[in-house]
Amino acid sequence: MTSTFSHKQMAVNCFNEVWEYLELSERTKLDEEKMIHLAHSSFYHWTQVEDHTPQNLSIGYWQLSRVYGVVNLGERSFYFAERSL
Repeated sequence: MTSTFSHKQMAVNCFNEVWEYLELSERTKLDEEKMIHLAHSSFYHWTQVEDHTPQNLSIGYWQLSRVYGVVNLGERSFYFAERSL
């Protein structure tokens, strides 16, 4: 079983890697798919951190919303935007 520290580090690493994709001026479909998977991975790992906060989860939902908005999946973006509130 993975330790809490490992989950927290994975959450942060995935979150930061998403930003690398968001900052690209052009993304391939593969880049978009990786970015989506990374955002979900980050969120999942935050849920496994024993002392995660509602703010951690809200930020994770917000990043998911942003990612889905950037790849033009508005319905998914809106879903996660609502969850972030």
